[in-house]
Formats: sequence, structure tokens, C-alpha cells
Amino acid sequence: MTLSLHCELTLGTLHLQMELEVAPGETVALVGQNGAGKSTCLRTIAGLVAIDHGRIALHGDVLDEPTTKTMVPPPTRRLGYMPQEPLLFPHLSVRDNVGYGLRARGGDRTRVQALADEWLARVGLPDFAARRPRELSGGEAQRVALARALITEPRALLLDEPLAAVDASARLLLRQQLQQHLRAFPGPRLLVTHDAVDAFVLADRIAVLEQGRLVQVGTAAEIGSHPKTRYVADLVGLNFLRGRVHDSVFTTANGATLVVASTMHGPAIATVHPRAISLFRERPHGSPRNVWRAEVVGIEPALAGRRVQLGGPVPLVAEVTAAAIAELALATGEVVWLSLKATEVSVAPA
Repeated sequence: MTLSLHCELTLGTLHLQMELEVAPGETVALVGQNGAGKSTCLRTIAGLVAIDHGRIALHGDVLDEPTTKTMVPPPTRRLGYMPQEPLLFPHLSVRDNVGYGLRARGGDRTRVQALADEWLARVGLPDFAARRPRELSGGEAQRVALARALITEPRALLLDEPLAAVDASARLLLRQQLQQHLRAFPGPRLLVTHDAVDAFVLADRIAVLEQGRLVQVGTAAEIGSHPKTRYVADLVGLNFLRGRVHDSVFTTANGATLVVASTMHGPAIATVHPRAISLFRERPHGSPRNVWRAEVVGIEPALAGRRVQLGGPVPLVAEVTAAAIAELALATGEVVWLSLKATEVSVAPA
């Protein structure tokens, strides 16, 4: 039951043009900066926004196609859609919120309530059936919204920033639960997120949207190995440089150079993992081909230590341990030596 999206639309200043397919049992994370068109993409699939050109189909059934004047109404598309906010009905109990979709289709009340209780147990809220939405935390409300989306046995699942409204303490648990439910869902799953960790943990593939266009689609390893834009490099935490390569020397647009272990020639993209950069107080000795001085322009927390922003002709970010920060007495404004092996600079054609 493949979800096929070949569409184009203009909405205000946004011009969305993309082609994407999501296979049965596959989760694709749609990532991008604010205003890139991620949520609009989900809304077109859900039938809340009509496309100008193209075709949206699910398992061969056309949902939206302007040339044939096909526009299937949202309620009959059989899609599970979770918007950014849970949008629970405040006057209904949690049980009735979960079962609302089935009741709207004419389902038997007793049967629907039993199914709702079953789904509340599945999402870890077995004792919440009689509560009202105002009594729920952000994470609990999102779990109720997930149960509401899944109880109708949709053909595809659309999730728009499902973890955005959840506080940090509940985020890890909800991500784990969401991962389990996504894996168990047999249809295609399209997940919008701005968080790289959510994308890497929950998705089989990542689709990067910039200014309404897909710039890269692949697994986390694939886009991490060869990011095609600065945003993609930032997403996976890599340093990103554009320039040219000639005789194993990478030259940036401002004339700075790096020795690289590549025999290619011409326009290129170079990426460097922050942990590949070593910092020193004195000029280091040894084999690294790239050694220079740089000013520390910022230090920020990272998952495994600290990220040190370095200025100069080749601005880079190094990732070091908290112990190394203390040992080197690093602080903003300090000048340090950095070294980088040629083999740690990954080069790909631009």
C-alpha cells in the first residue's frame, strides 16, 4: 500500500514541489527548517489543502489529481492524521476522544468504547478513560491522539511534530512508545519533525525539504556520509564546506585550503565530523596534514561533551569532552591550535 506523492502547489509565499514515495511498513521522516513546507505536505495528503498540479495516490487509489478533477474528501481517505497539537475535544472524555472517529462512522457505542479502552492500554494509559483532556499532560495528550489515529485502522499514518509539545522528561518515553507503534503499523508512515534525533530514531529514511523542494532523500547513514546542503550537514552534526579540489587540496571560496585524501578534481563538498578535530594549546607534533590556529567563538553543550565553535578562514565546530574543556581551559576568545587529518575530510562532487 504505497503512498505516492507527486505534487505542486503555491500557498502564499510557499511554492511546494516534490515527488516522494513511502512503502508499506516504512517510516519516512520529512525534515526541514520552519517554512520549508513540511506541514503543508501532510495537509495536502490529508486532503486539507488541494494541490495545483500532480497526483497523490495511496495503493493506486487517486486521492487528489487536478487534471481529472479528483479530490477525495478527508473523511473517506482513511488516513491516520496527527497534527502538531493533539486537538482533543475538551467536552469529551479521553475514551470518547479516542473512539470519536469510529463513532462518526456509525460504530456501535459499546464496541467502540471497548476498543478505545484497549487502545488506551496499548499507549500506556489504561486508567485515563474517564478523564478530560484538561487533566492530561502534554505527553499524555499526544498518546491519546496517537490512539485516536490508530483505532480507525487507517491505510497510512501522517504525524506532524508528534513530540514537539512534549516536555523533555516525557519525550524519551513517548519516543520509545511511538517507535513501537510505528513498527507495528503495516502501512506507510510519514513523520514531520525538526529534531534530528527523532528522525534518526524513528525513521527508515529521511527526506530533507528546503524551500518547498526535496534536496536529499536517504537513510541517516547515506545523508550523513554525503550531505548535499549546509542544512543537511547541520542536521547530522557535520561541518560543511563548499569549494574545489585539485591535487588533493581542497580550496574554499575565500581561498583557505585543506589537504585531503582525494584524487578527484573540480567543484566539491567537504564534510568533517566534529570529533575528528583535535584541539591543543601549543602547536601539535605528529602526522596531521592540517594544522592551524583558530579563535574559540563559542562553546555549547552536546550529547557527549561540548561543541566548540572555531573562527578563522575555515570556520569549524569541534566536539570535545567536558574534561578536555577543563584541561585546555577553553573559553570564548581564547586562541587554540587545531589539527585535522587529511583522511578525516570527506570529499564528494558538488
